[in-house]
Amino acid sequence: MSIRWSKGDYIRLGKAVAEFNRQISQNASEENKLYLPKQIDYQAIKNDIRTRQGLNAYIQKLKRINMDDSFALETLEGGETITRYQRRELQRALATVIPEQEAAVAREQAKTLARHGQEFTKKNIEALNKFEGLKGTELQKAEARLRDYTELFTLSGEKFKEVASKLMVNQTEKKYRRAYQFRQNYMKVMKENWGNYRDYWIFKKYYADRHKDPVRFFDDLPEDDTYFPDDLYFLSDKVYTEEQFTAFVETILGVSVDEIYEKEGKKQGITGEDLKVQKYKESQAKKEKSTNKLLK
Repeated sequence: MSIRWSKGDYIRLGKAVAEFNRQISQNASEENKLYLPKQIDYQAIKNDIRTRQGLNAYIQKLKRINMDDSFALETLEGGETITRYQRRELQRALATVIPEQEAAVAREQAKTLARHGQEFTKKNIEALNKFEGLKGTELQKAEARLRDYTELFTLSGEKFKEVASKLMVNQTEKKYRRAYQFRQNYMKVMKENWGNYRDYWIFKKYYADRHKDPVRFFDDLPEDDTYFPDDLYFLSDKVYTEEQFTAFVETILGVSVDEIYEKEGKKQGITGEDLKVQKYKESQAKKEKSTNKLLK
């Protein structure tokens, strides 16, 4: 959930940042100063935090700099030298990111196989992996990202810095930002494609307006609606008829639209059927307006 900052939150974060920066300054030497983490800018970090969970996770991350061996230097397989603190934080991030990326690859494999009329089986995946030409752009990107993460400590130079910097982003906050962008784009596509349908108002009032928190909005959608490519733009290849859209709304709400029409009609002093007729007329007027706009 989005954070409401309190005085105590500002103080907790401020203390954690100050202690982190003090440790960096205190442990810097001519031999290791090029390899130490950079000091933290309090204001920049505060502006980047959007959730209480993210705040707590970030403070804990900063506090881990106080472990006794944090400033011991390690040379990785690829030749890069980093502190033990940085290696541990990267390993923590990888423990979250690698399973997510493996799931992303599996989703893209399933989509690719479906396009070729094949089932998602181990044998078919192995066959698919032999033919790069069959793979779409998104699958190739997902596999490349997974390789980068699983082989991180063998990378070197700018490539290592690029992948490591992505991982050092607060993973909790990253999920919130991705979910926020997904919600924005999802609602835009829904309105553009089905905003003129009779039951769109039910989706908006009973689902979207009650799921202001982006992470909850994302988590509560049907699984096949919650995939977004790396640019976070929700692209729907679905073509709903009025009846199919109504079925979709009933699925995510777990209740029939008839019940909702009866409930809302009662509030207005009319029957559920009368409210249906009213909403149908409104939807037809919207469709006519849209059509006229296109013809101009």
